Amino acid sequence: MIRAMRKFSDAEMDRRSFMRQRTGETTKHHALRHAGATAAYLATRDLRAVQMFLGHAPMSTTQQHLHLDQDALRAASIATALRAA
Repeated sequence: MIRAMRKFSDAEMDRRSFMRQRTGETTKHHALRHAGATAAYLATRDLRAVQMFLGHAPMSTTQQHLHLDQDALRAASIATALRAA
């Protein structure tokens, strides 16, 4: 089976090369999405805003993207529910 090779722009190749040199591995875009979601939540403490920013319909999907322990996720969910009430 022959697979077409994906062509990357020069900027994309530069970013990939930089990250590979910096971390020793390629940083995946989805890992950056998780990190961005966590940073946005920690900056705003607004789970609903992060949900809308990420474009998720269910809140549970947003919670899976956040790198928080279970107690912090529970507290975030309760705070969001109280704000909505």
